Amino acid sequence: MVCVRELKNAIGLRIENVYELDGSVILRLRSREGGRHDLVIEPGRRVNLTGRVYKPPKQPSSFAMLLRKHLENSEVLEVGQPGFERIVEIKFSGMEERILVAEIFGEGNILLCDSKKKIIQPYKVAVWRHRVLKSGEPYIYPPTRGVDVASLDHSGLKRALEKAPDLVRGLAVNVGLGGPLAEEICARIAVGRERKPSEISEAELDSILDSVKGLISQELAPCMVFEDGQPVDVVPFDFKINLGKDAKRFNSFNEALDEYFSTIAVIAVGEKQRRNFEGRMGKLLKRQAEQQEQFASLYTKSSEAKRK
Repeated sequence: MVCVRELKNAIGLRIENVYELDGSVILRLRSREGGRHDLVIEPGRRVNLTGRVYKPPKQPSSFAMLLRKHLENSEVLEVGQPGFERIVEIKFSGMEERILVAEIFGEGNILLCDSKKKIIQPYKVAVWRHRVLKSGEPYIYPPTRGVDVASLDHSGLKRALEKAPDLVRGLAVNVGLGGPLAEEICARIAVGRERKPSEISEAELDSILDSVKGLISQELAPCMVFEDGQPVDVVPFDFKINLGKDAKRFNSFNEALDEYFSTIAVIAVGEKQRRNFEGRMGKLLKRQAEQQEQFASLYTKSSEAKRK
C-alpha cells in the first residue's frame, strides 16, 4: 500500500520505451519537462521507481516488443491496488486504454489487459482451478483469503481468527497481513504468537485491532535492515522485531526498495561467481590429485626398472 501511494507520482508520465532484463520489465518514463523516471517490475517481488541506469539488451524480448507496441507514448492515468492484495494495476492512456497488472505474490506475473480487464498477453501463461491467465481470458483476481483491513472491526477480527491454529497464522493468513506484519503485531501487543484464538480475551482482541489499524496508518520511516553487515529486510516504517539491528534510512519507500533489491542482486551475482570459482577450483584440484597419483605410479615403475 505504501509503495502504491508513492507510485502515484508516476501519473502523467509517458512511456518512452520498454525493456526486459533478467526477468524484470523496465518501463522508461519521461515527464513533460524531459525528466526520466524508470519503473521496475519484478514479478513476485517488487514494483518501484528507480534512479539506476539499466543497460538495454541488444535484442528486446517478445514481451517487451508487445508492451512497446501497445504502450509506447501512452500516459500513466492511474496507479491502484485492489484491497490489501499484493497486486499493482497501472492504467495507460491511448486510443484504447490499457491496464498493466503486476502480481507481487508467489512466482508473480505481469499481464497486459484491455480497458475491460481482458488479457491481451501474460508474461507467463498459468492455469489454476479458480482462474486462467492466458490471452483472451478475463483477468480474475486470485481467491482472497484475508479480510478488508480498512473496514475490519472487533467482531470481524474475532471471526477471522477463530479457525486459525494460533494467533500469528490467523493474522498472517485469515486476516491477510502476511508473515512479517503478523509477527510485528504480536511483538507490539506482547501477546504470544502461539496463543490459540479461543484463549485471547476481548480486551486483547481490541489491542490487536488497534495495532492492526495503527500499523497500516503509521507515519513513514523507510529503511533497509541489516544483520552482520548483510541486508535482510526492507520496511516502510520501524518494526519492533528489528530493534537492535542496523538500519539505513531513506526519503521514500521506493528508494529503499530500489537500494535493497539492487544490493541483493549484486550479492547474488557475487555468490554465483564464488560458486563458479569454487567449482572450477574443485575440478583443478581433482585433476592435480589424479596427476600426482599418476606421477607416483610412474615413479614407482621407473625405480623398479632402474633396480632391474
